[in-house]
Amino acid sequence: MRNQPKKGILIAYGEMFLKSEGVKKLFQKRLINNLRFFLKKLKIEFKIHSFRERIFIETDEIRKVSKIVKRIFGIAWLAESFCFSKTTLREFSGFINKNYPDWIKKGETFAIRLKLEKGILKEGREKIIDRIAKDINRKVNLGKPQGEIFIEIRKNGWFLYFKKIKGAGGLPVGSSGKVLS
Repeated sequence: MRNQPKKGILIAYGEMFLKSEGVKKLFQKRLINNLRFFLKKLKIEFKIHSFRERIFIETDEIRKVSKIVKRIFGIAWLAESFCFSKTTLREFSGFINKNYPDWIKKGETFAIRLKLEKGILKEGREKIIDRIAKDINRKVNLGKPQGEIFIEIRKNGWFLYFKKIKGAGGLPVGSSGKVLS
């Protein structure tokens, strides 16, 4: 594999996606500043990568970061994730094939949930899912799987995660005006 995946936390915004592009950028900046503030306060080593609709916090202290991040307003959900900045479908599929026994135990069923940004790959959704699933020696159950593999293929990176944790939601603290009652 050309590059090893980075480990960290993938974050999805809350209500920010409803805002105009300019306001969304301001709110995203506020959210990133809030994340930096709380993570620096606990002296955690991290690196923040900002993408369209997502933020990735690269860190080795995933449990600590998750506890903090899920309480910060402006976050819809977060997930412990692998981030591949440069990869191919073949390399990505190889990584999953090598590691899936750690994620999906023998006898468990699984499903692949794919989010694909347009124009990234010439293969369609079904071909991508087939390519990844063909090497996983487990039963598929799309209705009620015991394990899910979430994949997001975006222009700036490929993300792999298994469980979404609900965030605090809402808008980032400091992005709204003051109210007087």
